[in-house]
Order: sequence, then C-alpha cells, then structure tokens
Amino acid sequence: MKSYGVPFAFEMYGRIYVDAESEEEAIRKAQDKLDKMTTADMIEASEYLADSEEIDEEGYITVTE
Repeated sequence: MKSYGVPFAFEMYGRIYVDAESEEEAIRKAQDKLDKMTTADMIEASEYLADSEEIDEEGYITVTE
C-alpha cells in the first residue's frame, strides 16, 4: 500500500480596521497596512471561511511507498 499526500486549500477572511474620512481613504490605508502585515499577522486578524475547503486537483500529489 502507498501513502499519498493530496494537496488541499481553504480560505480565510478578515478585516483591517482603520480611521479615515472616506471609503476610498479607508481602502488606501487598509492596503498600506496589509502590505506591511506578515502571514502571522494576517492569520491573527482573520477566521476560517466556512465551507471553503477543497482538494487542489491541479496541485502536485506526493507518493511515499
């Protein structure tokens, strides 16, 4: 019997909070903050998006014998 490593993906969703005078300014400020965030920062500011998981059928499957 072989062991297969099958790739999968899921999504996370979060919000970046900023103070701004308009939606356009808020988007600009949020993008600036997002550009400076680490992956750990993004994970901390987000949650799992329900039912977003799926097998990555275009991904590379590994085989271990």
